[in-house]
This record gives sequence, structure tokens and C-alpha cells, in this order.
Amino acid sequence: MKPFNTKPPHPTLTGDPILPVTHAGMVQPLYERAPEAVPGPFYVQPDQCIICGLPPETAPNNIQFLPNLADSRCPHYCYVHKQPETIEELQHMVEAVCYSCVSAIRYCGADPCILRCLSEAGYPDLCDALSNTKTQKG
Repeated sequence: MKPFNTKPPHPTLTGDPILPVTHAGMVQPLYERAPEAVPGPFYVQPDQCIICGLPPETAPNNIQFLPNLADSRCPHYCYVHKQPETIEELQHMVEAVCYSCVSAIRYCGADPCILRCLSEAGYPDLCDALSNTKTQKG
């Protein structure tokens, strides 16, 4: 049995993802996004990603904690404050999607490179475009 904090296999982007990540080619998100989040294909479900700290540590340029105004010692939840603009940021964001312990970080874009990477890493269920297809066929 592996320890709780061990990361799963490293997801690897291949091909030529479209950068910067934009709203073009997005599908309808399956879930509500945090209201503080910037628009775009990566999003976090509000009140889901709360205290483990891994997503903001993995993608610090793109994911932040919303401060908890009631208790400054404990953050409220994570949200996407900036969509990826570089291949490095994109790789970190994909890792955050894969490593989220509560599967609250999602991708509602349609970039084939990103969809393939998340699928091959074992996370097609976190891709709204692929989940929509399954739902429509099911």
C-alpha cells in the first residue's frame, strides 16, 4: 500500500497543445466553477478543493487558495486565478488536475493534446468534453 501523499504516475503532455489556453473550443462545464475563478477551460468546483494544499503547490502560478475571512489560519478553497499561458504552466495545471485528492479540478476544453494526456494518465472523467460524450451516448 502506497503512502497517502504519494503522487500517481506523472502525466505527460505530448504533441502541440494550443497556448495560451483560451475559451475557444470549450464545452459546457459539467459543474459550477468557483465564482472568483477566471474564465477558461480549467476550473475548480467551489467548496470542494479545501485544505490539502497540493494543487496550489503544484500549479502556484494558476491555482490559489481563497482566504477564509472567518479564520485566517485556514484557507476557504482553491480556485483558478490564471489560465495557463506557457507549456510549463500547462504541465503543472494538468498535474494539479491529476493529483487533486478530491477530483475537484476539471478541464472543459477540447484541446486534443490535453484530453489525450488526461485520458492516458487515467483521468478521462475529469474532462468535461469526454464526460459529455459518455453521458450523451449512455
